[in-house]
Amino acid sequence: MFFFHLMFFSCGMVLKSNIFLELKVGPFPMTFCFDWISWFFSSFVLLVSCLVLIYSNYYMMGDQYYKRFTLMLLLFVLSMIILIFSGSLFTMMIGWDGLGIVSFSLVIYYADKDALISGLVTIFTNRIGDALMLISIFVMAGSWNFFSFNGGLFFTVGAMTKSAQFPFSAWLPAAMSAPTPISALVHSSTLVTAGVYIMIRLEQFLSFFSKPLSIFALGTMLGAGTVALFEKDFKKIIAMSTLSQLGLMFFLLSIGAWKICFFHMVCHAIFKSMMFLSAGTFIMDGDQDTRKKGMMLKLQPFSAVVLVFASLSLMGIPFFSGFFSKDLALDLIFSENCNILSYWLFFVGCILTVLYSMRLMYPSVMKMSSQNESISSSSLIASLPVLLIWAAVAGKTLSKIMLMEDFNLISFPVKSVGLAIVFVGTISHMSNLVPFKKIPSISLAFISGHLISKTTLFLDSDSTYIEKASTISFFNSSNILLSSVKMEKETFLIWVFPFLLWAIISVL
Repeated sequence: MFFFHLMFFSCGMVLKSNIFLELKVGPFPMTFCFDWISWFFSSFVLLVSCLVLIYSNYYMMGDQYYKRFTLMLLLFVLSMIILIFSGSLFTMMIGWDGLGIVSFSLVIYYADKDALISGLVTIFTNRIGDALMLISIFVMAGSWNFFSFNGGLFFTVGAMTKSAQFPFSAWLPAAMSAPTPISALVHSSTLVTAGVYIMIRLEQFLSFFSKPLSIFALGTMLGAGTVALFEKDFKKIIAMSTLSQLGLMFFLLSIGAWKICFFHMVCHAIFKSMMFLSAGTFIMDGDQDTRKKGMMLKLQPFSAVVLVFASLSLMGIPFFSGFFSKDLALDLIFSENCNILSYWLFFVGCILTVLYSMRLMYPSVMKMSSQNESISSSSLIASLPVLLIWAAVAGKTLSKIMLMEDFNLISFPVKSVGLAIVFVGTISHMSNLVPFKKIPSISLAFISGHLISKTTLFLDSDSTYIEKASTISFFNSSNILLSSVKMEKETFLIWVFPFLLWAIISVL
């Protein structure tokens, strides 16, 4: 279905009309809407779900209740599909409640104390959103149809709870108690994107609440990005990155850019599922502390490549999938009449994205110390090549398909803002890696190779060790980190081939 639909779009056959199918269930009509938005998003949901099922077949191997896990996973996907194709509020509530109930069952899957507490936080927060949805229906003019909907405030707040916007963000990191395949599905294309998707379908009602929504969205984006900089848990760092990107999507919705928001949501589904599935191969030994991870470049080269590609997409490096959506978002910000504070908060949020992406990528892939054993399985990473290819080609391909009618003429300085954000974030992160003593603030270690020597780097207060290095420059210290990595021929080819693929696609 996914590839057929993609071929349908690539040939220029875009579905312009909406097809409605109505089924009577007692006094309530169940209406399904089939348009290009629902078909397109459902295709990616099914693609990611299929790859997660393949991944789960090996990740959950030996689990006593694996059949029950698979059944709940399928019910979870079915609830999301019902929500996507819903053409009325009654049909939408069936999928909406299905997502909440099944997600609770999946979060408490391991049935320990922490999982039960996390499950209660998840279900209670989502119940608030469900109650607000029902209230919004009751204050309507007596119709279940989307296009005769008059309420809006409760509906918007209900969507914010499902997508974990501030102040309803606590349940998202708590949901990390679920198995890693579920985290990949929840954070990429199902539960957390349900609120964004519903707001896209009802974008004509956002104009009444755009300013408050933008405030909460920017607060979520900045708060999640800041927390991700200090988090030590592998999965929670990725969860905070998801929360930050959800804040970005809601901000785009608040300024009326629902098409770019939808485009970014689809691209985000690809590289975020990549991040979780590759991280799952790193934490199968039961330890999720990033400070104890390292040498994955040598121990699990392909998973390391996937994590690097996903992180680069999240950062917005040209020409990965995340670059195209974020570049369009930055272009739109300059063309809108936003206040200067919104500009700066959005830019700071984007810089934080680069910082926590580098922080996630560097210790696990390039750090030389490692306290974990290598757990590598060719079957476990069987689903990753498809996502790896899509991370390289999705941005350019989907931008031509989804945004072919939109064109903005942007000046060169404005167009360079995205690259400047990536540069500032990268330099900010790498400057913290340079071992240093107290030196005059006017001296920048990464500019000259003669400023410092025999210096010492003290890590954060939670760390119990000190790294020492002798260096004369930022570049030499970077070489020290990589000098003892001796790649075998197969490992070298695994690294080189994806980057050659990325370079060829970038030229095309």
